[in-house]
Amino acid sequence: MTSISSSMRMKTMAAPIFSILFLVLCSSSMVLSVSFNRIQLPPNATGPEALAFEPKTGIFYTGIADGRVLKYRPRVGRFEDLGFFAPNRSKAVCDGTETAMPNPVCGRPLGMGFHHATKRLYVCDAFFGFGVLEPKGGLGTLLSTGADGERYRFCNVVDVHQRPVGVAVDEDAKFVFISLFIINKTIKFWLKGPNSKANKYEIINSVAMPDNIKRTESGRSFWLAAAMEKQSSLVPIGKRFNENGIVLQTVNFEQVYGNKSISEVQEYQGRLYAVSRFANFIPVLKDLKFKLLAACPEKCINCS
Repeated sequence: MTSISSSMRMKTMAAPIFSILFLVLCSSSMVLSVSFNRIQLPPNATGPEALAFEPKTGIFYTGIADGRVLKYRPRVGRFEDLGFFAPNRSKAVCDGTETAMPNPVCGRPLGMGFHHATKRLYVCDAFFGFGVLEPKGGLGTLLSTGADGERYRFCNVVDVHQRPVGVAVDEDAKFVFISLFIINKTIKFWLKGPNSKANKYEIINSVAMPDNIKRTESGRSFWLAAAMEKQSSLVPIGKRFNENGIVLQTVNFEQVYGNKSISEVQEYQGRLYAVSRFANFIPVLKDLKFKLLAACPEKCINCS
C-alpha cells in the first residue's frame, strides 16, 4: 500500500478534563453514583463524530468538522494534529470550520477504525472517500472513492476486523449490524450461513436516530448511539445489546448533551466514551460503574 504524505506542523493542545456527577438508576431501591469526565477539544475544534483506540495505550483518534484527524495522548492530556484527506487543505482557510458549515475543500473525517497490527488508521471522509493514515500522519492515502461505478454519496462508518478475514461487526464475521438512521431501524444482515444466501436480514430494533455501532471489548455485545423520547423531546442515549438484538443496558447522555444527538458510543478499558457532531468535548463514563447494571438488564442509567 503506497502512502502519500505531506509535511505537517504538529500542534499540541491542552485538553482540560472536567468532572460531571451522574446517578445510575438500577431499580427503585438502588441508586448508584457515577462520575463522568469531559475531555475538552482544542480551541476552535468541534464536531467529533467517531473514535478509534490504540490497544492498551489509552491513545485515541477522532475526526473534527474542519477536516483534521486528531490524536489524543492521555499521559500528557493533549491533542495533536495527525492528518487529513483534503489534498489542497489550507490551515488558514479550514482550521476552526464548524459542523454547521462544512467545507468540501477541507474534508470531513467521520467513521474510523485502528488496525492493531499495522498501526494504520482507516478513515471515511465524507467528501473524499475511504482512506488510510500511516502512523506518521500527514496527507492520507485514498483507497476507494466509490463502488460499482458510483461515487460514495456519504462515506460514514468504518469497522476494522483485526483478523485477516475482512471487515464485519461481529468477531466471527457471521453478520453485520447496520443502522438505518432515516427510518429509525437497525438491521442484522447475514454474511455467512443459509440466511446469507437468501440475502435475508432481521430488524433488531426501531429505536430513534440510530447511528454508529461498536463492539464491546468482550466482543459479545454492541453499543449503539441513538435517541429516546422524553417529554415530547428526543434525548441522546447509548444502548448495549447482544447479537440477538436484546437490549442489556441504556445510558442517557441528556445531562451532558441536552437534546443534541450523538453519533457514537464506545467502550475502552472499562470506560464508556461518547461523541457528538455538535459538541467540542468528549464525555467519559469511568471506573466500570456502568457495568454494575449487568445484573439488571433493560434498565436505564440516568433515564428517569
